[in-house]
Amino acid sequence: MDQLLKSLNDLHQAASSVCLHLQQIPANLTHGGRNTGTTSSNRPLAVCRSSSSCGKASSGKAGRRVHFAPPFAAISSSVFQGSGTGQGSGKGGKGSGKGSSSKQGEEDEERILISEVEVVGVPEELKRIAYDALVSRPNFAYTLKEVQADLQRVFATGWFSSCVPDAEDTRDGVKLVIKVTANPELRGVVARGANQLPTAVLQKAMRPLYGGPLNFVAFSKAVERLDGWYRDRGILGQVIDFNFENGIVDLTVGEAVVGSIDLAFQDPKTNSPKAQGATQPAVIRRHLTTQPGRVYSLRQAKQDIDSIYSTGLFEDVNIVPQEAEDSTEQQPKVDLTVNLVERKTGGLGAGTGISAAGRGSGNMPGFVGNFTYSQRNLLGLNQKLSALVELGQADSLFRLQWVDPWIRGDPNRTSMTASMMNTRTSAAAIHGKALDGDAAPDDAAADARGAGGVTLG
Repeated sequence: MDQLLKSLNDLHQAASSVCLHLQQIPANLTHGGRNTGTTSSNRPLAVCRSSSSCGKASSGKAGRRVHFAPPFAAISSSVFQGSGTGQGSGKGGKGSGKGSSSKQGEEDEERILISEVEVVGVPEELKRIAYDALVSRPNFAYTLKEVQADLQRVFATGWFSSCVPDAEDTRDGVKLVIKVTANPELRGVVARGANQLPTAVLQKAMRPLYGGPLNFVAFSKAVERLDGWYRDRGILGQVIDFNFENGIVDLTVGEAVVGSIDLAFQDPKTNSPKAQGATQPAVIRRHLTTQPGRVYSLRQAKQDIDSIYSTGLFEDVNIVPQEAEDSTEQQPKVDLTVNLVERKTGGLGAGTGISAAGRGSGNMPGFVGNFTYSQRNLLGLNQKLSALVELGQADSLFRLQWVDPWIRGDPNRTSMTASMMNTRTSAAAIHGKALDGDAAPDDAAADARGAGGVTLG
């Protein structure tokens, strides 16, 4: 019995803490080019660490490390030595171990008759939870591994901060006594760094945990719901750590903040970097609602991509976040690179044809020629300029239009359009139709009309 007590004392000192690792699943969202054959779908919109850093999940930044109080102690065969289990222990006496040639694996497979199982240390309601988790039953023989697995089942219910076995020798076998300690009652929750997380969402997730001992299984699910709130809204944030002490849960939330935003122009043929593009950087940046110092949102980044793409100046737009050099576990930060592939924005055109506009009045059809010019990125400012000149034997047309879709510096995105047009139509008689005798000579001249205007919208 003295040896049993000494073994139990060593057993309590060998109790170790359990660390639960909840890993973040990185989301990889892509936004490829439209109407283009480029393979931009491989460019991630979400944070994607390098393979070397992804392999270090246990080192911290991508995962969560939670420390619990000491749970159950490890069981060894010494717990039951000298407790009436000498049968089948081999030669060399009962429990003395002298001369025994049994290996540790054989000791683990040795079956011990359990005469009684008792849970102590908690109220009846929690005892019932522990009993329901146990597989061991009285008057059955179990190996040490099976008893150890039973203790793990009790601790896995999440209600207990410790689960320590004890053995008492009885006439009918070994009485297994499981000493458990209930978790403290949850009295409050503190969240640090949760700038985007609404208080109502936090309270709703934690409300079912009040009113009794904190259940770590239910608490882990509540933490997952908080992480899900960030994930559903495309915000790079999660609970990275928490501490439970004196009934207060102290949550540490990490929300990735935007560090810098760089523009990278790429050659449309080779996808190689270019020193600069035709579009001025200020024209692109005014479409970005994502700004340095703000929490990075995948949903907001996608809206920025759509806004830049709507200008019609680019074949492909994508945003690649990377972990900033000064990023820490407590204060994560990402640097953004906006990759841009520009398309051609200007063009010239010319054509000729036959106009039959005057045939209804007996006129012969005449030849018509036209010339067009268009530029959608005038001076790199996303301003549009178009010109049309049309000349015929009888008629002529000139039209010029300039459009600024976003007046510089205007927060309301006010646009401005200026246009000018001039037409010339002949009123002279043609082929067989003479003028009236009393017609003035000016009637044979051309009828010229001009128009112009400026529109703000």
